Amino acid sequence: MKKGILIICAISVIFGLMAFSYISSNATDSNQLEVKKELASRNETVVFVNDFLEHSFPKRNLNLVYDISPRFNHTITIDQLRSAVNVKDLIPKTATRWNDELFSVIVATLLNNERDKSEYGKGNLLNTSQIKLLKSVQYSTNIFVSASLNDAIQEFDDSNEEQLIYYMTVVPEKQAEYKNGKNALLQYLRKESRKETAIMVKEKLQPCRISFTVTTKGTVKEVKLNSTSGYSSVDESLVELIKNMPNKWNSAQDSNGNPVDQELVFFFGRQGC
Repeated sequence: MKKGILIICAISVIFGLMAFSYISSNATDSNQLEVKKELASRNETVVFVNDFLEHSFPKRNLNLVYDISPRFNHTITIDQLRSAVNVKDLIPKTATRWNDELFSVIVATLLNNERDKSEYGKGNLLNTSQIKLLKSVQYSTNIFVSASLNDAIQEFDDSNEEQLIYYMTVVPEKQAEYKNGKNALLQYLRKESRKETAIMVKEKLQPCRISFTVTTKGTVKEVKLNSTSGYSSVDESLVELIKNMPNKWNSAQDSNGNPVDQELVFFFGRQGC
């Protein structure tokens, strides 16, 4: 009798374990399915968010320009300028088109990107008035030479194939140098302006220019915003950074080794004039 009872109990336990295993298995499958659904839902949400961000905030790829130099790429020293007697003495030898005989020539100084003083002449040789003007300019003066290959004078018309225009900045014989080097200065400006420039987008960005003068004592003065980046907060930040550079400069020098002031320009933002 007892033996029969034991057999019945054993069978009951076995069936109970089998039922529990079946229920657990179904529950596990159900849970796994729910987890998979949840993960899929989250993945779809992430994809949606990424798509939204991609369309609402497209990648900027600004490739911001940071550079410090004289106003124009082509430079000429006071000594070179004052010894010039021919138009070809004012321009680089690579400007081959200037080998032609010129009909008319304008030599002018610039002030705030506008013509200040100018003298007209004919032919490749500079006349007395043009030479006098060139000898009167000081360091950091910006000048341009406009020449025509025919009898039509069309100032500032770069599209005219018969019109040649060249811009240049007058620099000291030895230009000012940042004591820690130009690259260190640009890295400082880039790093310290990172927070402000984070808001910028390509469509609104403009070529920014900030001029400043390096004094004979190697300090900075007359920091001026000449053209905006399109963001006033960025402009203000950059002006303050230039005013508060962490190190001094080695001042510029004339041909006799005397220290002189030199104006430089910080170019920022998009490439441009």
